[in-house]
Amino acid sequence: MQFCPVIKQIGFLKKKWMLPLFLELLSSPARTRFSRLQRALHPITPKLLTMRLRELEKNGFVSKKKISQNEVEYSLTKQSESLQALVALLKKHCSQHSNRAKEQCTACAQQKKCALAYGG
Repeated sequence: MQFCPVIKQIGFLKKKWMLPLFLELLSSPARTRFSRLQRALHPITPKLLTMRLRELEKNGFVSKKKISQNEVEYSLTKQSESLQALVALLKKHCSQHSNRAKEQCTACAQQKKCALAYGG
């Protein structure tokens, strides 16, 4: 199983801060600056955020555009759409099979952001 691509993908996504970062990118404007991501994901360290963004870029999920000497913008690639569908499926599964999850989603202050990230 160690060479299974599905297991590798799950391992990639379960790295510390990877899924919250991905969800933040999904619910952000088309292009997002590093500083905005860092504020949104507080208390992530700049070092770890940089590492995760590089991993997402290396794996084809994020593109990076330098806009000035000190500013960079990140955006999701077409390849990310399939992961967005996967996350939406997980949310749907939770809502259908867990009353508690459904209640938490309904009461969540992040509903609009959540809807942007992976649908209603």
